[in-house]
Amino acid sequence: MTKETTPKPDGKDEAEHIVAQIQKKLTDAFDVFDGDKTRSVDVKEVPTIIHSLNLVPTQGEMRDLITEMEDGDNSDIIKYEKFTAVMTDVLVNKKFKPANENKIYKALQVLDTENKGYYTKEDLIRMMTTEGEPLNAEEMNEMLQTCSAFIDPESAAENPKILYKYYINELVVEDTKD
Repeated sequence: MTKETTPKPDGKDEAEHIVAQIQKKLTDAFDVFDGDKTRSVDVKEVPTIIHSLNLVPTQGEMRDLITEMEDGDNSDIIKYEKFTAVMTDVLVNKKFKPANENKIYKALQVLDTENKGYYTKEDLIRMMTTEGEPLNAEEMNEMLQTCSAFIDPESAAENPKILYKYYINELVVEDTKD
């Protein structure tokens, strides 16, 4: 008696399956912002769509992606076909993946030169608005709002201390947790 087995997909079938999954993911994300079903979105929506895919390009990389997607006729609108062409390449090649918990913790420790385990609100504002890719006022306010849940209760009255080892979980995308 021989045992029947389901044939494994060959490399081509597997690649086609992966691309189909990516296309569906991109379509689902794009459609959320294509309310009038014109197969186009406002260029200002593209960063939000990209971030919703758990991708974290730098501001410069984001500008480059948008430039690649823009149509010469109307740079205020991004068409679905251009979006999916660019983003399929991004996802297939696993570009702009977020850092995992360990990497974020190590980065926060590097910034904590005195190894205190916390930042003051002033420290955080200074670092996030003057170093690396600076946050704008709206982004900084959003970060401070989130950080408020991680303030050491004993320091809350005077100079609040943000305990960054707890804040890390807010920064980590679920599928990158160690």
